[in-house]
Amino acid sequence: MLCRPRMTTLQDILKREQGDGADNPDEGETYFAGGEKSGTMMQGAARDDTSGSLIDRILKKAAQGSAPPETLDTHAAPRQTYFTGAGYRLGSDEVESQMVNSARTEEAEEEHLGSVVRRLTFWRTGFTIDDGPLQSYDDPANKAFLMAINSGQAPLDRLNVKPGQPVELSVERRLDQDYVPSAPAPASMKPFAGAGQRLGSPVTTSSAASASSAQPATAAASSAAAPAGPTVDESQPVTTLQIRLADGSRQVARFNHDHTVGQLRQFVIAASSTASRPFVLQTTFPPRELKDDAQTLKEAGLLNSVIMQRFV
Repeated sequence: MLCRPRMTTLQDILKREQGDGADNPDEGETYFAGGEKSGTMMQGAARDDTSGSLIDRILKKAAQGSAPPETLDTHAAPRQTYFTGAGYRLGSDEVESQMVNSARTEEAEEEHLGSVVRRLTFWRTGFTIDDGPLQSYDDPANKAFLMAINSGQAPLDRLNVKPGQPVELSVERRLDQDYVPSAPAPASMKPFAGAGQRLGSPVTTSSAASASSAQPATAAASSAAAPAGPTVDESQPVTTLQIRLADGSRQVARFNHDHTVGQLRQFVIAASSTASRPFVLQTTFPPRELKDDAQTLKEAGLLNSVIMQRFV
């Protein structure tokens, strides 16, 4: 009988003794954790054996019981198999029978999605997904996310994947480092949009009109910038929020802990191209609608979190 490797879950880790002081011979190497339905690739770095964090214990236990890498399961539950062929509508003596395609056939074609790779990096005070903002370990939603990852499930909204899409999760350990946001990308250069003149030739009326019309267009393009958020007091605690707008765009903004949900809502209105439509703001995992505009971001548990705009 073929025995498959058993995946170490968070519950197994919490039940084990915490006094394991044995040296790990695989220090600094790449190792894998996973099982039949899921897997993670972990890149070892300089270990901090004095760290008592839960993430440090997860990485250490995963290194002791590693298995070949596979992909995370993006199905919330076992899926049923449906008929995806074609049927026939029975006719009569006057009307011939007609073939009818199954709607499931189109859905099956849409579900044929390619595999994607996501990078999960553990820092001293939180974790990041790819180049996103820092997610605090103290946020209950983030703890639930890590438990889902540990159990082999891929939260769709946090990993930005579709149901049934294979996900390879690359995990990097930097628990001995503080998170430093990446520098913003330099502004792309725009080609010259005005009009030129050949030396020695007279200036024509059409050329002058072209040059004058190019100036307002350039000014309009330069004024299309990200909306300014509330004034941030650098002497007070600061948090970074990632905001996913309903039109598919994203915004990353900095706020003080005492800024309110109402100020966050005003920022979303200024940033959205469809601000006239009614919408609600909610957290991602688990989803929770933000209704009290008087609450501060800290009271609402939104520090270093991801916020979604959803049309109603």
